[in-house]
Amino acid sequence: MSTVVALILWFTVTCYAVFGGADYGAGFWDLTAGGRRRGAPARALIDHAMAPVWEANNVWLIFALVVLWTAFPRAFGAIMSTLYLPMALAAAGIVLRGCGFVFRESTRALTGRRLFGAAFALSSVVTPFFLGASFGAIASGRVLAGDSAPYSTWAWWGPTPILVGVLAVSSAAFLSAVFLVFDARRVDDTLDRAFRWRAVGSGLATGLLAIVGLFVIRGDAPFLFHGLVHDGLPFVLLSGACGGAVVVLLTQGIVRGTRALAVVAVVSVLAGWGVAQYPYLLPTSLTLEAAAGATRSLGWLVAVFLIACVTAVPALALLFVLDQRSRLQRGAAVEGEKPESRHRVVVVGGGFGGLFATRALGWSPVDVTLVDREPHHLFQPLLYQVATGILSEGEIAPSLRHILRFQENAAVLLAEVTGFDLERREVQARRPDGAAMVLPYDSLIVSAGAGMSYFGHDELAEHAPGMKTLDDALRLRRRLLQALEMAELSEDPHKQQGWLTVAIVGAGATGVEIAGQVRALALRALGTSFRRIDPAHVRVLLLDAGHEPLSAFGDRLSEIAARELGTMGVELRMGVKVTAVDGESVTFEGPGGPERIEARTVIWAAGVEASPLARLLAEASGAVCDRAGRIETRPDCTLPKHPEVFAIGDMTSLDRLPGVAEVAMQEGLHAARTIRQRVAGKPTNTRFRYRDLGSMATVGRFRAVVSLKGLRVGGLLGWLTWALVHLTFLTGFANRFATMFHWARTFLGRSRSQIAFSARFTKTRPSAPR
Repeated sequence: MSTVVALILWFTVTCYAVFGGADYGAGFWDLTAGGRRRGAPARALIDHAMAPVWEANNVWLIFALVVLWTAFPRAFGAIMSTLYLPMALAAAGIVLRGCGFVFRESTRALTGRRLFGAAFALSSVVTPFFLGASFGAIASGRVLAGDSAPYSTWAWWGPTPILVGVLAVSSAAFLSAVFLVFDARRVDDTLDRAFRWRAVGSGLATGLLAIVGLFVIRGDAPFLFHGLVHDGLPFVLLSGACGGAVVVLLTQGIVRGTRALAVVAVVSVLAGWGVAQYPYLLPTSLTLEAAAGATRSLGWLVAVFLIACVTAVPALALLFVLDQRSRLQRGAAVEGEKPESRHRVVVVGGGFGGLFATRALGWSPVDVTLVDREPHHLFQPLLYQVATGILSEGEIAPSLRHILRFQENAAVLLAEVTGFDLERREVQARRPDGAAMVLPYDSLIVSAGAGMSYFGHDELAEHAPGMKTLDDALRLRRRLLQALEMAELSEDPHKQQGWLTVAIVGAGATGVEIAGQVRALALRALGTSFRRIDPAHVRVLLLDAGHEPLSAFGDRLSEIAARELGTMGVELRMGVKVTAVDGESVTFEGPGGPERIEARTVIWAAGVEASPLARLLAEASGAVCDRAGRIETRPDCTLPKHPEVFAIGDMTSLDRLPGVAEVAMQEGLHAARTIRQRVAGKPTNTRFRYRDLGSMATVGRFRAVVSLKGLRVGGLLGWLTWALVHLTFLTGFANRFATMFHWARTFLGRSRSQIAFSARFTKTRPSAPR
């Protein structure tokens, strides 16, 4: 029971270190923001972020002290007797900090605001320092239990306590800067960059302090040092890895996922500290069992904690969620501004570019209308996993309305865009019932994406469908299963082999991923499902006009991909050009002349062409389209003579950028940033600069190839990198969790629940493959 209560105590201290630490760090950045005019934007952002939650964070400290006092009275007495001075100074700092924060907001006189602002900022540094010094004194064994134990008023003034105090301040500054980046990127790009580099600087400073601190602790607190480098070493390494990852991601301009990594870094430090001194509550003088109070008191504490988990914790969680979604403060609209006078933004397309642009305008004084003919956002990089039964369609295609449900300045309109009138600044659209409608705009963002390209032979689409939409993936899943069913029923071995042959045209990332998963589906998931055929005999052909698969990844990774595909049983036919596809075979021209192979299932993954909206937009603006139908834009993603119109994503041609999701995301963020600057009256002639974050493709089970900033890896490490990146960019926590569950079920086991569903669906609604 004493260990259970100690874990509760550690949990509350950790929560206070994360949530309260972020608030103290905000005060540190308030102190270093600069003068009244230069530091005004940063201070306004800090006030906006802290105002709804700063009082709630002190709940964790109060509860921690109550648990310590009630459950471990001997330890509480020893700590307060020895550390009454730093604890009293920390308490005074908390009071002064709260008073300064509240009165600064309500005082209009400049002198008073400066006075209370200084009290808030200075106490935000003093308080974590003294709390950290107190923890350092306890961890280093300077607090001893027992009536006869010697103690000194200045026991907290030693190398380890001072080090931990300074480390507490720097960690709070790092954590707060990472949190504030998320708030800043929705308000102002200058603040976004400023806090990103503050987070990088404070992260590097914290890491350096931690490294130096190990040498200090080694000589000053040998018991603690021994615990950190033995039982606590995994947590120390995890903390360093997460902190380093945050610094690297922020320097690359990647913000998503950094908050979670920063929190894990802080939590890991506290976990390492707890493990290092276990089973002692006061190192070398008082164990948990010896310090514990009456058993009945411990039992009631556990009961109270469980009750709080049901009552108080959900309320705190709701408070933080509402704060993050700006439901507690309405700061988007300018005071006195009429709603009809707000800047109107129309976004065409709910893909990566359009959705990222819409969300980036969340806190801006604009009204956004997102138009799409589909009600969902499609995560195309995982579309092949729907086709092969790993994931369900809902996990990669969440509703646009659900994604934007908390963004009050955004509306979703289900309609198909039919034309543009750029002179009158109007978008023509057609509703699902066929009625025409007109959408006026002040700024227009078009991100209509791209479809399959058959290089002038559109007749191939009848028997070789592509995979660009959710319907395409579900149709392919049905065709694959129906082919197996037809092979099971066939009496002719020649026809049976045709049903068991799958030809994939195109050896880029999409083709390679489909080929690998089709073979994995046959080998692992369906191995015992049939009686007359062996799914392991499914023949997968990968056809491409190039010399190697994944040619854009470089020779080394192409060789790895070719070797892995060969190990899985995929037949590579490189240097061939497909000339004909019918319902029973595929014909291609190769070095040895034309060849025809019986294949009842053919999948096209060879090329893409821009959406027809690109040509409509070009005709309306006078811009030029290339051979693939992509519209050419100016360097800032706008159209010539129409700076209010942005064209982004796969439908555009700009600096020969690749047609990948990351380009569309970054262009969407760039368009939103430019609109925010225009609304704020700032200059906006910024050219779009693409940050290449690398390429990756999964080959099979625990096999992937990754090309990242000159670093090329394959195998399991590449697969883990691929999995982490794709989970990061999936929309919604529930979808990430469900995807992780299905990946574990599929890759560790053999089951594919979506295949079971598709098989039942196929048997009730049979249809021959197209």
